[in-house]
Amino acid sequence: MIYHKPLKIKDGDLIKSATVENNQIFILARQAVYYFFKNSEKRRILLPGYLPEGVYFPFSELGFKKMYYAVGSDFSLPDDFPGSRSADDTIIYYIHHFGLYNQKNIDKLKQLKSQGYYIVEDRALTLPSADADYFGDATVYSYNKMLGVPHGGTIISDINTEDYSLEKNSAAEELKSYLSLRMNLFCRSGIKLMPQLFFRLYNKIAWKFINRKANNLSHWLPATGLADSAIVHLIQNLDFQSISEKIIYNAGYLFDNIRPVLRLVPDRRMYTRQAITGFPIIVDDPQDLQKYLMKNGIHGFSLRQGWRPAQNASKWDYFDKHFLLPVHNDLSKKDLKKIVRVVNAYKNAR
Repeated sequence: MIYHKPLKIKDGDLIKSATVENNQIFILARQAVYYFFKNSEKRRILLPGYLPEGVYFPFSELGFKKMYYAVGSDFSLPDDFPGSRSADDTIIYYIHHFGLYNQKNIDKLKQLKSQGYYIVEDRALTLPSADADYFGDATVYSYNKMLGVPHGGTIISDINTEDYSLEKNSAAEELKSYLSLRMNLFCRSGIKLMPQLFFRLYNKIAWKFINRKANNLSHWLPATGLADSAIVHLIQNLDFQSISEKIIYNAGYLFDNIRPVLRLVPDRRMYTRQAITGFPIIVDDPQDLQKYLMKNGIHGFSLRQGWRPAQNASKWDYFDKHFLLPVHNDLSKKDLKKIVRVVNAYKNAR
């Protein structure tokens, strides 16, 4: 079974990484965002029209005035971006959707930063890398979305010097327990060996179980806490560069071999400049594709659940038609060939 997330981190992936060494790591990235902007003097936030609830809720809870900009089919920024919004009171929040790298967007945001705009770069769906072109005043990471760790999110900034002394609380411990349970159910070596039919049954039963557990959790804010010391140590010692290089290779292989009509965007560089959370393709019926892949021992996903087209903003063109194929660093060449063969066969049959 080819699962969409990496398995637990191996010892061979560990080295000292100064990238995140001195930054507070929360249970969830949204908690880091909330605490970072809690005392911000600027109270207006310009958000993309397609965004996760983990970005929407912190600013809602803080009472920020939320404004939205349209997201192009290739996630390009509007030509008139940021419109009439002033740098004096507005924060610009930019998301690397799926981890894709859009050079035109980054050039524009760098120019805006030089004009005095405060830029938040959301890299929750990619990884720290020496090759990354960092440009934001603050950078968000959500390690559990990309790595075989149950939790861990942070925001990195030169001015983020506050030492968050958060007392342990039962809600935070319950949240960490839930996240560990979810990882243990799905990021395990036995997943690879499961027959397709058994995995499909396992998937349904496990998700019902953990969703029932999630319903008993307190709201994410009362559950705020710092990541366990063992998780922090692991993240601080990861070889992000080698992990990213493997993901980039896998994404390039899929780009070169999957039928071009399926690609979300035609620019190979957007897929291969940095690690991505999954290889995005466009299909008429993502649920039908998901069932087909599951029958063939491949587990993919989409970012519809938990993501939203924002109110008063143009809906992203491919919200209902995108699907993400596995690209994580645990995949073998045999796995990649199977993904290509099955996906191309699906397209050829329709």
